[in-house]
Amino acid sequence: MDEFNKILETKIIPAFESIAGYLPKILLAIAILVVGFWLIKKLVNSMMNYAERTKLSMEIQPLLKSFVSISLKVLLIFSVMGILGIETSAFIASLAAISFAIGMAFQGALGHLASGLMIFLFRPYRVGHYISVQDQEGYVEEIQLFNTVIKNLDNELILIPNGNIFGDVIVNSSVYNHVRNDFTVHIPYGEEFSKVKQILSNALKNTDLVLQTPVPFIGIKEFDTHTIILEIKFYSKIENKEKAYFNATSSVKKALGENGIKMAYSEGIELGEIGR
Repeated sequence: MDEFNKILETKIIPAFESIAGYLPKILLAIAILVVGFWLIKKLVNSMMNYAERTKLSMEIQPLLKSFVSISLKVLLIFSVMGILGIETSAFIASLAAISFAIGMAFQGALGHLASGLMIFLFRPYRVGHYISVQDQEGYVEEIQLFNTVIKNLDNELILIPNGNIFGDVIVNSSVYNHVRNDFTVHIPYGEEFSKVKQILSNALKNTDLVLQTPVPFIGIKEFDTHTIILEIKFYSKIENKEKAYFNATSSVKKALGENGIKMAYSEGIELGEIGR
């Protein structure tokens, strides 16, 4: 009995006293956690509702929600650990060291990830847009966190790292829904420019997929040694760009031939008829 009393006085009672002294901090920490998690949930939901109203890209909304929620919860937990008197500097130092090691190992990937987030944020292009970047062009099939997937006109799928895209010049041809095509035609100095211009204008007016607004443009680009170089510019829908170009060149060739316009052969030395 004396031994039990000794254990009670030296170990059990001091333990209960220590717990009793620490209990208010524990209860306060639990209350802060409960209220904090509730506030974080409300804050994240409000943020996502605002993102939907501002039409933020659907691709980035889940990522943004997870990032904000996890970050706030980590800050809350560290705050509660401080209230309980738990030393957090060692945890923070370890977390920083791990983050640094991961960052060094995946430096390139993180760069592409950061660029992907910037693309999601600023939206220089969207899925379905026709873009030209990194010497590649085509329709955007998918915008991923690390890559942008493009399908070119040859029906090939191209993956371009977002880091390469965001640091390069991006040409988005889908913003204004029509693009300009151009090509040149050589005629001898003996031909009358106004006559040829009228022939070419009529040809473009009757060419399928060539837009008449904006009006096609025909002008003298350059005076060569033996020929006058005409430049022909016209607009088409972005989805018809390639077909409209070939339609226009075919129509111009046919119109010049039907109207007997001569062309310079053999570097301009000989003149000959244009076949129909």
